[in-house]
Amino acid sequence: DHASPLPRQAKSVAGSRHLGSIAVVDSTKPTLISAPARMWLAPKPIEPYVSRCELARLMGVSVATVDRMVAEGMPSVTWGRRTRRFRPSVAIAWAAERGRAA
Repeated sequence: DHASPLPRQAKSVAGSRHLGSIAVVDSTKPTLISAPARMWLAPKPIEPYVSRCELARLMGVSVATVDRMVAEGMPSVTWGRRTRRFRPSVAIAWAAERGRAA
């Protein structure tokens, strides 16, 4: 076993070994070990909250129907004392799961 004249360096280099989130380059070896390229995806856009009127329009039901579904447990958040908001995808999935209009 010989001592390495140059220390191992941690770099983000294409064609080097990946160990977790960093790439390790062994400066004592002239060959590079190929590694899969890491793809960076743009973050998903955040789905905006909608009011019960907007949700009723999106679902094709009345506001009274939305109110009934809320009473049955439809996921929503309350802002302040009386303002209720919904994530459309969550509310529609909830309704579809129960065979309600969606």
